Amino acid sequence: MIENSYPYKSASLEFYSTGYQELLPNCQQLNCQHKCAMVRNSTMCYCEDGFEIKEDGRSCKDQDECAIYGTCSQSCVNTYGSYACSCVEGYIMQPDNRSCKAKNEPTDKPPLLLIANSETIEIFYLNGSKMATLSSVNGNEIHTLDFIYNEDMICWIESRESSNRLKCIQITKTGRLTDEWTISILQSFHNVQQMAIDWLTRNLYFVDHVSDRIFVCDYNGSVCVTLIDLELHNPKAIAVDPIAGTVKEESGKMNLTLQIWIDVDSILKTQEQNDKPALESQNQKTLEFKVKIPEAFQEGKSSMKYVKYVFCFIIFTLHHVYNNVTSRRNKHCSKYIKDITTFRKLFFTDYGNVAKVERCDMDGMNRTRIIDSKTEQPAALALDLVNKWVYWVDLYLDYVEVVDYQGKNRHTIIQGRQVKHLYGITVFEDYLYATDADNFNIIRINRFNGSDIHSLIKMENARAIRIYQKRIQPTVRSHACEVDPYGMPGGCSHICLLSSSYKTRTCRCRTGFNLGSDGRSCKRPKNELFLFYGKGRPGIVRGMDLNTKIADEYMIPIENLVNPRALDFHAETSYIYFADTTSFLIGRQKIDGTERETILKDDLDNVEGIAVDWIGNNLYWTNDGHRKTINVARLEKASQSRKTLLEGEMSHPRGIVVDPVSGWMYWTDWEEDEIDDSVGRIEKAWMDGFNRQIFVTSKMLWPNGLTLDFHTHTLYWCDAYYDHIEKVFLNGTHRKIVYSGKELNHPFGLSHHGNYVFWTDYMNGSIFQLDLITNEVTLLRRERPPLFGLQIYDPRKQQGDNMCRVNNGGCSTLCLAIPGGRVCACADNQLLDENGTNCIFNPGEVLPQICKAGEFRCRNRHCIQARWKCDGDDDCLDGSDEDSLSCYNHSCPDDQFKCKNNRCIPKRWLCDGANDCGSNEDESNQTCSDDDCGDGSDEVGCVHSCFDNQFSCSSGRCIPGHWACDGDNDCGDFSDEINCTREEIHSPAGCNANEFQCHPDGNCIPDVWHCDGEKDCEDGSDEKGCNGTLRLCDHKTKFSCRSTGRCISKAWVCDGDIDCEDQSDEDDCDNFLCGPPKYPCANDTSVCLQPEKLCNGRWDCPDGSDEGDLCDECSLNNGGCSNHCSVVPGRGIVCSCPEGLQLGRDNKTCEIVDYCSNHLKCSQVCEQHKQTVKCSCYEGWKLDVDGQSCSSVDPFEAFIIFSIRHEIRKIDLHKRDYSLLVPGLRNTIALDFHFNQSLLYWTDVVEDRIYRGKLSESGGVSAIEVVVEHGLATPEGLTVDWIAGNIYWIDSNLDQIEVAKLDGSLRTTLIAGAMEHPRAIALDPRFGILFWTDWDANFPRIESASMSGAGRKTIYKDMKTGAWPNGLTVDHFEKRIVWTDARSDAIYSALYDGTSMIEIIRGHEYLSHPFAVSLYGSDVYWTDWRTNTLSKANKWTGQNVSVIQKTSAQPFDLQIYHPSRQPQAPNPCAANDGRGPCSHMCLINHNRSAACACPHLMKLSSNKKTCYEMKKFLLYARRSEIRGVDIDNPYFNFITAFTVPDIDDVTVIDFDASEERLYWTDIKTQTIKRAFINGTGLETVISRELD
Repeated sequence: MIENSYPYKSASLEFYSTGYQELLPNCQQLNCQHKCAMVRNSTMCYCEDGFEIKEDGRSCKDQDECAIYGTCSQSCVNTYGSYACSCVEGYIMQPDNRSCKAKNEPTDKPPLLLIANSETIEIFYLNGSKMATLSSVNGNEIHTLDFIYNEDMICWIESRESSNRLKCIQITKTGRLTDEWTISILQSFHNVQQMAIDWLTRNLYFVDHVSDRIFVCDYNGSVCVTLIDLELHNPKAIAVDPIAGTVKEESGKMNLTLQIWIDVDSILKTQEQNDKPALESQNQKTLEFKVKIPEAFQEGKSSMKYVKYVFCFIIFTLHHVYNNVTSRRNKHCSKYIKDITTFRKLFFTDYGNVAKVERCDMDGMNRTRIIDSKTEQPAALALDLVNKWVYWVDLYLDYVEVVDYQGKNRHTIIQGRQVKHLYGITVFEDYLYATDADNFNIIRINRFNGSDIHSLIKMENARAIRIYQKRIQPTVRSHACEVDPYGMPGGCSHICLLSSSYKTRTCRCRTGFNLGSDGRSCKRPKNELFLFYGKGRPGIVRGMDLNTKIADEYMIPIENLVNPRALDFHAETSYIYFADTTSFLIGRQKIDGTERETILKDDLDNVEGIAVDWIGNNLYWTNDGHRKTINVARLEKASQSRKTLLEGEMSHPRGIVVDPVSGWMYWTDWEEDEIDDSVGRIEKAWMDGFNRQIFVTSKMLWPNGLTLDFHTHTLYWCDAYYDHIEKVFLNGTHRKIVYSGKELNHPFGLSHHGNYVFWTDYMNGSIFQLDLITNEVTLLRRERPPLFGLQIYDPRKQQGDNMCRVNNGGCSTLCLAIPGGRVCACADNQLLDENGTNCIFNPGEVLPQICKAGEFRCRNRHCIQARWKCDGDDDCLDGSDEDSLSCYNHSCPDDQFKCKNNRCIPKRWLCDGANDCGSNEDESNQTCSDDDCGDGSDEVGCVHSCFDNQFSCSSGRCIPGHWACDGDNDCGDFSDEINCTREEIHSPAGCNANEFQCHPDGNCIPDVWHCDGEKDCEDGSDEKGCNGTLRLCDHKTKFSCRSTGRCISKAWVCDGDIDCEDQSDEDDCDNFLCGPPKYPCANDTSVCLQPEKLCNGRWDCPDGSDEGDLCDECSLNNGGCSNHCSVVPGRGIVCSCPEGLQLGRDNKTCEIVDYCSNHLKCSQVCEQHKQTVKCSCYEGWKLDVDGQSCSSVDPFEAFIIFSIRHEIRKIDLHKRDYSLLVPGLRNTIALDFHFNQSLLYWTDVVEDRIYRGKLSESGGVSAIEVVVEHGLATPEGLTVDWIAGNIYWIDSNLDQIEVAKLDGSLRTTLIAGAMEHPRAIALDPRFGILFWTDWDANFPRIESASMSGAGRKTIYKDMKTGAWPNGLTVDHFEKRIVWTDARSDAIYSALYDGTSMIEIIRGHEYLSHPFAVSLYGSDVYWTDWRTNTLSKANKWTGQNVSVIQKTSAQPFDLQIYHPSRQPQAPNPCAANDGRGPCSHMCLINHNRSAACACPHLMKLSSNKKTCYEMKKFLLYARRSEIRGVDIDNPYFNFITAFTVPDIDDVTVIDFDASEERLYWTDIKTQTIKRAFINGTGLETVISRELD
């Protein structure tokens, strides 16, 4: 019994004995119905247990204990003065008379916990012990799971190689998992991470959090339909309740009914015996109950009325207890109970624009928000199917709450750090079970007592969780989607979805089919007609019915795009064509989702208009690049047939339409200059580009979309500057504004159909329909902006004929329509032949080859580097670069040395031990003696010194240190081979200790080849004296015969010859690659020929293709090869090159391999002169023994610092020791450090703070303090200026960059505005330059500015390679920026000005979603979210990828802690205690000079050095933001911004100037708050319900 009627009993007794006489008259005056209490000099009435005081303060009324959450575990019946708990079928009442425990049916299948982590699915008992049997399944990035209990089936989603898969497996009674299979889902499944299974229909419900939609598929995945794709901005969790549960909507009378005393003694007595009220027979439909009406309710009321009322309530209760009992409701009950009905519901969470928990029917209809207030990030969901409760987790507010299906009776279960990062939850009996991503715990929470929380299991990366038990998925006798006698679920042709009521269902059809009038059958429409449009954020192309009430789907969405701005279709092939502007490609996909491909991707700059010529099968497009072109290509083989039709004399070509029947094309050209309204225009030309003319130009500035009405010969367009839609006849007459209403904000796409015009609004994400007859505008759809082009897919629009219809008009490539005829055309690199129909490649050079600046043109038209002219080498291969006339008296530049053979070499190559001249004169004693006098007198008594990494010869010459004691006379006087230790001494003949010397030629072979059964020495001396003993073969170069162990060359394996006695060298050769220098026969690829078998006079190929005329082709002019000429069966001539040379583009001429530009040898600094390569190192690094790699000379050993959301850790780069630096964080993202001060900085995007701590020598971080506490929203980027002593950070929500001193003081806004999604930030204070990335979906870019904020510019925007620039760092040695791109999964590098961009690495298995990047020496390091790894690779080539560490959670930022990452330079701000010439803040400018800045609430004076106080500013508020800005410069913030979590939805702001406070109202939190203008003193003034 719940006792809350009188909480002051003990106190009243004490007072009663002392003050009774004084207060007794007061009690008598109250006239209490039950009793009067005297407490603390006052009196009050109270009631007995089970009752509570009425509003009059004296009367008692029954207390409704059932209205209190947790009174009963399941069913609760309120009685007069008490209540009774009961359990539904399948559960047993516990001794506490409130809790229900599930029956263990069957007894050999106890309830289990199914838990998925990133790699496995584990099965546990509810006490946390793991099942003894095999109970796990291996996967890859498992996101979610669900099951169908009656079918013993578990299903899950996992990610593999950038695609998701749905897999299922059988679970036996013993918990063993067997018979795994994959369900193929036809729709795009890449971004699906949450699902729920309807166990009655076996339908699968999915959430796509990127394309923002919820869709459902049938059991085998063959039919999928979209349920919800509007007003979803970040959908997360999903849960279903398909059973027939009861939900009551109570009228005002029901509240009275709950106060009636029901005589239920007999019911409860029977319940104790049988677990539920007894029925006289299975078919009984009428029940009689005795109802006692208390006297308090009889006055003036009809007792019969209450008897009927209670009877209805009993019927309602029986519905709840007996899920499978059918009882007919009395017709009079409708007066008292508004709705007793069955509900099947789908629930989901979403926290995009509005955080909410929603409910809808399982067919997607009747969508309702049940929670949309006091929640920020609702994530995991769980349902109590018995009580109809919804439990959810809020990741931001750190709570678990519950609400009923109607959105009422909301209650907090638990809140605080214990539940701050829950990933998944599930409900069973009295408990919630949850996975905690923060501390790898599986926890159990008493849902009726949140303080009762226990940890059950420790499991890393635990994600989805489910209880596997029979009662979790109750069954019903029948449902509306059961399979009919014809095998169709619910009689539906394709898919059957349960609806809202008990016996209703909804049939839906797969994409491309329409639902018949019978509501069951699916048919292909005779004429497909639908609207499709492109949108961004995320980039997707969607289709919709022109009648918004029809749910038929006509096309599978085209997903994983960025900005699909231009669209068109080809009805004959069912293709949708799209131009993804930001990805620089044109692609296509059929409306059924198949045959997705990119047809054009090169030389596409900014394509915003495409048009399909459906007769000539061509594609036209506009290209708003530097050339401004109109182009055309064939729909098939577009890249080989593209042709530029028009170029230049356009500002911004945008939309384009074609009229192939008439032979004309039309395009818009907009101008950004708003001064002249006649510069925007529409042009037209024949479809071959000729007869170009301006069609419309006056009163036009930003013409966007174009569309043609072929029936009335009318052209429509929309102007985004004037915000109207116009039309004109194709003969140029009757120009008219069609519509200019308020709905036109920024019209973008336009399409015509019948009597309607449709358009998209770019800014507000809307699609409108205009009735051209009534001028009525209808809003068809609203989405998250931006929206781009749209088209009406109607095959009837693509009719008509022209001369290109049959046989492509006789043209071999392009058939282009013109008025009254056609013109054949060719690709840009082709010409029409004499007959004017066929295309041929130019037989000669179209343009003479012109050598670049700094190159010399040879007589044979080859180009060589100019410095190679007259250097003694025949680089042209025709001698023209060494012509005696031009090379007479040839001289070298001042910084070069002239060899006797005319060769010029850098002077720094002199006396370095390498023979660079070829005649050794650059290393001669005469050259290296520095005898400037000529008689040696200037060198007498001088001491010559070499570098630390060099060896000093007796002659004073310096050679590389690793050349000493290598057996070679490098000094020329053998001084480098004297006094060598035994380990360094090589064999007398010059072979190393691990080599064998052949006799008598003295050649050296690896010692492992000695006695391996194969003669490697010419004389076979390596196999003599072996006494029959064979060594193991050298696995790198040799193959071991299976039976004898004899070693043969690997080149002999699978060459067609039997070299092993047991033929084992020719076994398993099916997959053996036959490549150079071996080639297959022309008609028999199973025979692979060694080069010596070609043209040897014998037929080694069965078809003789290795002999004959083929062998004479190299004898004529060497086959055209500059060096080696070979013949290949079936192919003819193949040219090859010696080592150090490679084939050029003509595949005939050999060119010198550019080792330096291609970074093929040196790890750091590389110099090359022809084939000679010199490696050196950066300052502070030394060359390693291999002559190519470099090592730091600094004794400090570098280590990695990285964050994994809740921790900061470090890894020693040499020992790979792994340790914890900072534990217990909320969500740390960005990191940086100040090496000289041993300071570590990091940001926390949950607490919205910036911290720092001291790195101690013991390996930890001490003295942790908050540096920046206020005015942060999402600080994703952080960087430290180690020279001037400042920190910079970037905020992706506030769209600004701020700067402060290292301690957080003197904070000011550096750059704000014109940012969309800034992410990472980096700087180089040696040059005063700052860089940052911006994910802007319309314009992804990398920008730079000086560290004082001046000179802002975009340095890289050519995002053909990717569109999500993520992590960013600086290569100080090379003056380059390096960034990761999370869309193309690649790492790129470019110079500080954005030029010379290179792709370092792309598409590696450990580079599947890179986040942060850093550098050290010659390696690039990065973190990857998908694989949870820290990896490194060569910073130039991306080669030698290795995993440094695999982490337990997603890694975020990383830094290499080493002094080389913060090179020193003069500090222009060093004077005046770091303030330089400034009164307050000193920043480094571009030219390494000092620039002054002022903190918030101050302004820089005219001398540009002194700050003065300024508290006059413009104050404004947006939904979740308050800013104060400079009135003259609104992008300069005068105060620290106020934002979430302090602000949710601000509506009104004001200020108190005397106290320097701001006041504002927040309608979401129902509060009035205030704070000082410096960001401190935030407090709530009023907190109550506000209207």
